[in-house]
Amino acid sequence: MAKTLIVRCMDCRLLDPVHKLLTESGQLGSCYDLALAGGAKCLTRECDEEKVAHSHIAIAIARGGVEEVILTAHTDCAAYASAGITFPEGPGGNEEEISFLVTELARAEKFVHEKFPEVSVTSKKIFVMHGPEVQELIELI
Repeated sequence: MAKTLIVRCMDCRLLDPVHKLLTESGQLGSCYDLALAGGAKCLTRECDEEKVAHSHIAIAIARGGVEEVILTAHTDCAAYASAGITFPEGPGGNEEEISFLVTELARAEKFVHEKFPEVSVTSKKIFVMHGPEVQELIELI
């Protein structure tokens, strides 16, 4: 049974970075991977995906023995843009977006604690994108 669940965006630019992250942490092959448009966004905003995320997390806990959750977000996310949440480009824009994502991940962590008190959020990460590449990985906890 996998003890960890990662909640991430389905953006294909994250496939290799998430694979690398899970490999380096020794969790590749033993971690549930919940990939939805926006990832942790699905835990912070009322939307159809919220129900899907909730049911997948519940199943992973009940049937898979999940005890810990990794929450991730990334800059330049099309799911946020589709919801009308955009950020200015150029100087200062990235900092504003990162600050927003820090708040989003805190809200997602609160959601997990309220809905699933039996699990803990062990890590929150932001992938900072630069075009098709991850420029930086910010580890919050």
